[in-house]
Amino acid sequence: MEKFEKHPIRDYKKKNVTVYTKKISDLAEKDPRRTYLDFYRTFNLYEMYSETGLYLILEGCRNFLNQDIKTAVDKMFETYSDFESDYSNVSHVTVKEMMKQWNVSSPIKISPQFLATRYGVTRTVFDNALKSRSKYTVSIYEMITLRLVPDPRNPQTMFNSVESYQTLKMLIMRNIIGDGLRFLTIEQVAEKTGISLEDLKHPEKLCRTRDRYLNAYDLLTVKMPAYDVEMLKRRK
Repeated sequence: MEKFEKHPIRDYKKKNVTVYTKKISDLAEKDPRRTYLDFYRTFNLYEMYSETGLYLILEGCRNFLNQDIKTAVDKMFETYSDFESDYSNVSHVTVKEMMKQWNVSSPIKISPQFLATRYGVTRTVFDNALKSRSKYTVSIYEMITLRLVPDPRNPQTMFNSVESYQTLKMLIMRNIIGDGLRFLTIEQVAEKTGISLEDLKHPEKLCRTRDRYLNAYDLLTVKMPAYDVEMLKRRK
């Protein structure tokens, strides 16, 4: 297991004040869906911090409670980065062309109205979002490249979606963090859950059918270690 170099807690403000903000900024450049809130929700950090509390720490306005929680957050950022795809070169022009090509070759059509309804926005808002690179264009790019398009005529494909894919990725990342003190490798997560390593590395495969998705979701949820909150929240 990788060891983290120990630094005095007080060094956080002096040395790391720009580290976390820069990491979030760099991640958002690759994928605009990556935000403080997404990071917070991915690792279920509500068990230890409020959204505002974590934000103030990452902005350097407060110190971590102890070295263990700082080490855990560092590992979370490492994992978050490892699971991110680089979509920095994806443009709205490219995505619009991909939609046209998809609709020519596939019996399952991707229409602007279908997408607007799926993402819970009005058609006007969605049309405006497609005029530049946004979280929507990246999601559509991911939808097409990974073939995450459910067939409304086939209930077995109801979880073959970007949303379900992202949910499984979040669960895998959270499992890697373990109890916050003892981290797991993805190989250990595979062994613990019984899900193949190949499927954990490519969770879109688990989304193809309803049964596979629900089985993976249940295993990743049930086998997920609880945070050792008592140790992580103790004051130094």
